[in-house]
Amino acid sequence: KDKNKLLRKEITDLRSKLNEYEQSWGRETAQASLLSEELQKARMLAGLVPVEGPGLEVTLQDYPGRIPNDLPPVIRDEYLIHDMDIRDVINELFANGAEAISIRCGDSEQRVIAQTAITCVGTAIQVNQVEMSSPFTIVAIGPPKTMESGLRTRGGILDNWRLDTAEGASDLASRMVIIKRKDQLVVPAYSGSTSSLFKWARPINPERARE
Repeated sequence: KDKNKLLRKEITDLRSKLNEYEQSWGRETAQASLLSEELQKARMLAGLVPVEGPGLEVTLQDYPGRIPNDLPPVIRDEYLIHDMDIRDVINELFANGAEAISIRCGDSEQRVIAQTAITCVGTAIQVNQVEMSSPFTIVAIGPPKTMESGLRTRGGILDNWRLDTAEGASDLASRMVIIKRKDQLVVPAYSGSTSSLFKWARPINPERARE
């Protein structure tokens, strides 16, 4: 874990230096400046630069109260946060205008990009192959009111959060999901290596693309 942390910091430092070189190069001519601007937009789209803006903090946590001991396993499972819960919330946020999302757990924070995998491995959840555990804070930059409305819409995620067959289960969503609007949030850049993201896909030659 320590080695991975150092490697991620090295990647972040190198990207910062690269960004400085690109900006310096972009100031030389108007054409180069335009290319630098387009490159920066592409880097933002890919999640390779930190961004800031208004949005939501959505905290997903295992049920904080006492879980009845006499519940069957399938019902007890409803009191815990699973990988599918995180994916569902993120999909809903993107569908309602989120432009950048990260997942925070303790002092670890992972940017969500196109290749991000959110999977359950044993008792832990991995995001970008980094282990995390409850509580999870999903940081989403975008229109706060619209994103919150998407989560709270009738028949949506919160309405159908959990089974209602167990005594006390009706308040699971209110205890396991905390939504806060924020005027200013920061989503960090993707901190993993990009060199291994594409092993099979490669750009099409422009001449072939016109055929």
